[in-house]
Amino acid sequence: IRTAASSYGVGIVPAERIDELGIVPATKLAMRDAIRGVRWRVDFLLIDAVTNIGIATPSKSIIRGDSKSLSIAAASIVAKVTRDRIMADQFEEQHPGYGFAHHKGYGTSAHMEALEKLGASPVHRRTFKPVAKVIADKSWAALGTTTASNIAERGEMNLPIGLGSNAEEAAVGHLRDLGYRIIDRNYKTRYGEVDIIAQIGSEWVFVEVKARNSNEFGAPAEAMTPAKLHRIENAALGYLASEVGSKVVDWRIDFVGVTRSSDGRYLDFDVIRNAHY
Repeated sequence: IRTAASSYGVGIVPAERIDELGIVPATKLAMRDAIRGVRWRVDFLLIDAVTNIGIATPSKSIIRGDSKSLSIAAASIVAKVTRDRIMADQFEEQHPGYGFAHHKGYGTSAHMEALEKLGASPVHRRTFKPVAKVIADKSWAALGTTTASNIAERGEMNLPIGLGSNAEEAAVGHLRDLGYRIIDRNYKTRYGEVDIIAQIGSEWVFVEVKARNSNEFGAPAEAMTPAKLHRIENAALGYLASEVGSKVVDWRIDFVGVTRSSDGRYLDFDVIRNAHY
């Protein structure tokens, strides 16, 4: 493909940047970088599913584009092969023991076993669920426990659907492990409320936390309704108005779902960045 193409570009976004931005904004960033790497002037873009990537070049978004467009299919292959080679060559050498050369970073049983044994490496995304589960034990340890399963065994997480204080405490610890700086909690106005207010760098982050005992009646994220988002946005705008005034700042809404497994053995953290997009 690379030989036959008149030109091609590749955009690469590191794991920590994906964790910081969220998967969709990071994908758009990689696309913009890839376009800059093309030798010739690009006058039209065919894009697989993603819309509004942040450049002025005319474009068309095609759902399942890799099955409908040869150009998109070719780009998908180049992207996958590039990714797999980074895993097998660069990451295998830099982080021995994880088996990157064999599983290429995908969620195989061997990868999960290495993750449990060695913990997360610098190239693991902290928002990838299996990685988040490993990090979660550190969050619970900060609360004076050894692991999340110990809390479950003691029955301290028999929470109703909603904002359980233990779940919120665990979410705070988990977010700190991900690099969030906690500024305030349980901010309320007559127009809305927000559970956690944090910062990552100069960006303000307003976090909603939801807890459930299992996914039997739906994942916690399903409780994030448009009406709820609207109330969080109102609270966020009110907070920013009081704290930074008319200064223009970057801000976003994140969601943290805390779910205890049906057998009560572990807790699963699901972090969704830019939940209002």
